[in-house]
Amino acid sequence: MELMVIIAIISLLAALLIPTLQTTREAARRTQCANNLKQVTMAILNITEASRAFPSGTTLLNVTGTLLDVTTANATWCRAGTTDGYTPWTVIILPFLEQQDLFDGLTLDMSLAGRFMDDTFVVPPSNGDAQNIVPLSVLHCPSSRYTSAVRNNYFGVQGGGVAACTNNPPGTGTQRFFMNGVLHANSRVGFASLRDGASHVLMVGETRWCSHQTALGEQFNWLLSGKSGADAIPIQVAGMEQAINAQVSEAGSRLLNWATRGFGSDHVRGCFFSVCDGSIRFFADSADLATMQLLAGRNDGGLIQSALTP
Repeated sequence: MELMVIIAIISLLAALLIPTLQTTREAARRTQCANNLKQVTMAILNITEASRAFPSGTTLLNVTGTLLDVTTANATWCRAGTTDGYTPWTVIILPFLEQQDLFDGLTLDMSLAGRFMDDTFVVPPSNGDAQNIVPLSVLHCPSSRYTSAVRNNYFGVQGGGVAACTNNPPGTGTQRFFMNGVLHANSRVGFASLRDGASHVLMVGETRWCSHQTALGEQFNWLLSGKSGADAIPIQVAGMEQAINAQVSEAGSRLLNWATRGFGSDHVRGCFFSVCDGSIRFFADSADLATMQLLAGRNDGGLIQSALTP
């Protein structure tokens, strides 16, 4: 009887302690995630100070090697044509993340698009140009369901509300391109363009759809650029079309749809964003969608305070 009482007490104590330990561990992971995002944000701001503009979310070039015209008047740029994606913002910031050697080892005058079609992270792509896809813990949320640090959990905010251009490849649904944020295709946004004020504009947000395993291999590693051409796909960036964590899980290439439409994380009830003033904020799942869409834009009057969690 005494032994049974002791076992019961131990079981009760374990039942009380285990949730506490799990909560403590998640709190530590959340802190590390916020620190990662802070480092990424400061790297972007250092580039912005040096070049007087935020880095492009991704760079799209045409067949002549010049920047593609990505305007609403030329709405075909995200659907078809002989264009391709080049260096994304995740590569541009490497020297400011103490990764100069890694940056110097990359070939930046070639298209990095199509890397999501590779079979592995280490073999050269079909055009024969090898790249260094190595784990970068600073771009990986420790709470992510995906443990590999080659996957990027932080996407640039390319805007919000109504997309400027959409693409509908066969069998995959619609991906969204926005142009009213600070990190979109061929963007060159300076602080003067932040008419809402730097403290009222989102810069980078968490994504839980950072990778997916298919027969084609891994997707959404930090090196992958946005792809244009016949099946344009914005990568390393997303727009605020849906509420935080509103995306549902879908298999295969349909994951691309959700990755471009919103933000989310594997934290409990929300995700982190960085703001253009350098601050890191946690927004709850319940944050008003209309307000979040305003915050994702750079000049539409969004007020960040109304969406903050206590």
